[in-house]
Amino acid sequence: MDYLQFMQPILDSWQQLGGEIKTIACYEGFPVYGLKKTVVQAQGSIIITSGIHGDEIGSLCGLNDWIQQDFASLQHNLNVYVLPCLNPMGVVKQQRATGSGVDLNRQFHIDTHPIVQGIRKFLGTERFLLSLDLHEDLEEAKFYLWEIRDQAKDISRLVVDCMRNHFPISDAEAPDGILVHEGIIAGDITSVSQRIAKRLAGHPFAYFMTQYYTNYSITTEIPGQGDVEQRKSAQKALLNCVFGLDLVNEKRGN
Repeated sequence: MDYLQFMQPILDSWQQLGGEIKTIACYEGFPVYGLKKTVVQAQGSIIITSGIHGDEIGSLCGLNDWIQQDFASLQHNLNVYVLPCLNPMGVVKQQRATGSGVDLNRQFHIDTHPIVQGIRKFLGTERFLLSLDLHEDLEEAKFYLWEIRDQAKDISRLVVDCMRNHFPISDAEAPDGILVHEGIIAGDITSVSQRIAKRLAGHPFAYFMTQYYTNYSITTEIPGQGDVEQRKSAQKALLNCVFGLDLVNEKRGN
């Protein structure tokens, strides 16, 4: 995939919407972009990320189609931050890892990493109602999500309900040996910290966000085995679902 050619329509669309575009880092020879769109009298902020793993094309393309086709028509009261592709070389090579063979989603404990530094500078002191990190599970045929929160909320359940129209929902199964209950793997920051210490070689993006920027993080895992157009369509539906929720009061919007 030609990364720069792929990104240009997204950047053009964002600029037409009056949003800000910043190059937050130059990583493995490519610019990494941060997008920001503020509204008057915003009631909070949301951040959406994709492309941490370069082979998860459905989530990456779904987000970018949503920006070009759906975002302008949405009614919401949120400041929106988007990191549309954090691993350009992975996308170019269509591989999970970066060009140097590193899993970027295990690097967010390294303060000197150029992506971590760029994100910190881009986000500043902003706090988010929700961090939404879009992924695909290439070995899974059912939808599930990871949730990190300080208290139980309805948002994840509503997202799972939305995805029932597109995929079977994982239940009582164990990706990476962890139990899924009705499509959700949930944990508070303490339990997730203990899980990371036992199981992972480094910190994922979602944990980084809950450490510094939000009390609520969702990482979605759309099945990566199906038709890519179906996956893109589901990703757009997921994003429209989230923007149809009242994130401030944690319930379905009107």
